[in-house]
Amino acid sequence: MADNDRIVLKVKFGEVFRRVNLQALTIEEVTSSLKDLFPNVSDYKLSYIDEEGDKILVDSDVELLEAISFSKASATGRIIRLDMEEVKEEGVKKEEVKKEEAKTEEPKKEEKNEGTNDKRLSDYLTKEVVLHETTAQLSKMMVQMYAPFRVLLCGNMAMYGLDINAVFSLVEEVGEGRDPVVPEGLVGQPMFQMWVQQLQREENLVGRLDNTRAGLETLKERGCCAPLMTQYITLWMARGDVDKAIQMMGPNFANGASPNDPFQGFGGLMGCLGGMMGG
Repeated sequence: MADNDRIVLKVKFGEVFRRVNLQALTIEEVTSSLKDLFPNVSDYKLSYIDEEGDKILVDSDVELLEAISFSKASATGRIIRLDMEEVKEEGVKKEEVKKEEAKTEEPKKEEKNEGTNDKRLSDYLTKEVVLHETTAQLSKMMVQMYAPFRVLLCGNMAMYGLDINAVFSLVEEVGEGRDPVVPEGLVGQPMFQMWVQQLQREENLVGRLDNTRAGLETLKERGCCAPLMTQYITLWMARGDVDKAIQMMGPNFANGASPNDPFQGFGGLMGCLGGMMGG
């Protein structure tokens, strides 16, 4: 492996800096390396600071791939900088208590929905689909894509009686790995019904989600430089067919985003929505 092809992990733990070469860009490889570097630290969180100054947690291969976009190239390879913070036992216990409280409170929330629609999204699809990792990632990216156009969409869709804020809230919850209650006002909307019907007609929706996730790994192996959002959407629209996805990305596969990226701009975003709804 050439020096400039190496992936170097540089970790800050307190006031200590350590660095190590990674054999693969996976959380498993990072965890193994950190175990050797810090054998006395059993529980920790990894994070980095993005371009907006926000602290972003890294806990999966997908989030690690996103972190590499903020890495810097050097003569010794590409350096990924992560902050490592030890999680104290007391903090873990508090978090477990919060989770248990949330579980006990959930039935109460459902009781309050008595007399209104209390169907969750999984009642229209399946829990396996709604809680799938790829579903969560696609949902996060849809929110990110459409956020700049939220006000415009609210105005344009209001004439059709569609509450865009309700749609955003629903998709945001799915992106956080939850199975949300579908707002009563959204259930009767033709666009929502069409979206559900298209997905229900899919013969193997879970397989399509799995293929999209697997295709992402193949694109990484082939050195794809397109934005992660573009990779996910093209793979979804191509039904996990990597060669077709590469063809759809065109020059963006090797060069990253460009002004001609078909997923840039409002028109591209609307096209993506149609494709992701069942294309």
